[in-house]
Amino acid sequence: TILKIGEVAKVDLSTFSLEEPALRSLRRADHRAERDGLTFEVIPKAAVSHKISELRAVSDTWLQTKNAREKGFSLGRFDADYISAFDCAAMLKDGDIVAFANIWRGADRNEISPDLMRYRPGVSNAVMEALFARLMGETADDMMKLSSSTITSVAVGVLGISFIQATLAGIG
Repeated sequence: TILKIGEVAKVDLSTFSLEEPALRSLRRADHRAERDGLTFEVIPKAAVSHKISELRAVSDTWLQTKNAREKGFSLGRFDADYISAFDCAAMLKDGDIVAFANIWRGADRNEISPDLMRYRPGVSNAVMEALFARLMGETADDMMKLSSSTITSVAVGVLGISFIQATLAGIG
């Protein structure tokens, strides 16, 4: 179930499955990304610093296509030290990072929240939706060993609360 709290949505990963009928559009995005040759990877925080120039290139391209600059007030901004302090979910095409979101983890490691989200436009219409689908699926698989898990997604970047509501819960 999804509980809307302002601009935050919570997904209970103990019951999460892409096979749910209400998640058909998210499942399609995942399959589309696969057809487009995209793969998913969680880069451990110990390795993020080695990928920082590639992550920055994705971020800079995203900012340029949005005709924007880093905000840093209420939304995340690209800062190498900050990004390197977290694991990072990434979508790759031919081994190159084309989308990413750094991952906040709760103190008990039973809750995660994607923070700064960026992608290269033109790679795939499904790139960010697929990143979320894979992140939730793999997180559910890994974290079920600990206890009931949730993913909290702050509605920033390319995904708004309406996407989360409509796609994940079939509500809106």
